[in-house]
Amino acid sequence: MKKFARQVETKKLKTKDPVQQKAAEPSPKECYEARMDLARSMLTTNDGWVELVPDPSGLAPEHPFESIQQQRSYEPELRRYFDFHMDYYPHYDRPMTVTSLHDWGSFIDIHDDTVEAKFPIDRDIRAYITAFRLSLQRNYRRFVVRRRRDQLLLLLTLLVPLAAWALVPAWRPETTPDKFMGLAGFVSGEGRTMSIAVASIFVLIFGGLLYNMSQSRKVLASTLHANAGDLKAKVQRRINSLHQGYNHSVKAVNEAELSASSEDDRWVDDAKYWAQIALWKPKRIEHIEKFYQSEMQRLRVGAFRWRVAMRLLGWAMVAITIGAAAALGYVAGDPVGITLAGVVGVLSFLHYRIILSKPYIVELTDIRRFIGENDWKRFSDINFDEDFADIIRRDKVRIRQEKSRGGMLGRAA
Repeated sequence: MKKFARQVETKKLKTKDPVQQKAAEPSPKECYEARMDLARSMLTTNDGWVELVPDPSGLAPEHPFESIQQQRSYEPELRRYFDFHMDYYPHYDRPMTVTSLHDWGSFIDIHDDTVEAKFPIDRDIRAYITAFRLSLQRNYRRFVVRRRRDQLLLLLTLLVPLAAWALVPAWRPETTPDKFMGLAGFVSGEGRTMSIAVASIFVLIFGGLLYNMSQSRKVLASTLHANAGDLKAKVQRRINSLHQGYNHSVKAVNEAELSASSEDDRWVDDAKYWAQIALWKPKRIEHIEKFYQSEMQRLRVGAFRWRVAMRLLGWAMVAITIGAAAALGYVAGDPVGITLAGVVGVLSFLHYRIILSKPYIVELTDIRRFIGENDWKRFSDINFDEDFADIIRRDKVRIRQEKSRGGMLGRAA
């Protein structure tokens, strides 16, 4: 009677109206906001740089060796996955406009909405992956803003000597017919002390800004390395636990009849449920991998957009500096001013080509190297199709042997 009641209950869950089931579940927007709120709670700041919380309270542990009674609590999660109703027309109720650029390439968002609906149980590890992306984006933004600030100060520093020469005639060395004209004024005349002071300040500021730019990149790289290590450890722990739970479930399917008494037939239902758990846990691993792939793609697209925008801004700043140098050289109207304008223009161009044209952010290859590619079990490493095929093969062999003993082998049966 109890077995019949369980079958009826399961049948009701499976035959539930998809429209009613969808209405009972949280909307994709609510799932997204819940994941983003959880991801933000997993971030902290250290001297302005964003880091992942090493042991966030929102990251629940996975227990791979639970009993059948504990596994029964996953019934709603199993139904969410096995009875998921795919929406063939996502976002059709939302109008598209020219400015809604997120709708143009929203397949990643649609895919993530599906993952959220199928596996809310893994929202915590997905939030940690999202937190890693947010940390990198915020550190990237902080680094780029500081980089462009230092670039602006560098270019202004290049213009200071020229501006002083062109706009403050009192600072110029005195030039008379019995003295060399032009650059000789820097080492003779009344303006020698002021010229040396301006040049010294220029060199110190220029060197300090270059050092600050190099240090910022080192701090960014070390922060990324620490965040990548935390992410790697958490994802590896979750996937390894799911893999161990899968092996435990397969073992329980194989050994269900060995631990059962001859009067109790519940082991048959238990073996069925263990099989569902064994099918469900590898799919959790697969969808964690898919979500991880989505977030890495978002990082790649975002980094490319920032790089294009910052390169254009860098070129614009260099062009403005060269134009300002030419204007100041024209105002100065003497060989020294014109020479300084040419030097500033050349240094501005070289400053961009030598310094700013190099990668100004940790490359995507560094992210892949820090986190790793094959440091945890993959969905492809589980081979659960082989395990279930072996279970069925062993059962068929057993049936064949029983038929053979009873004289029921072949067509004569």
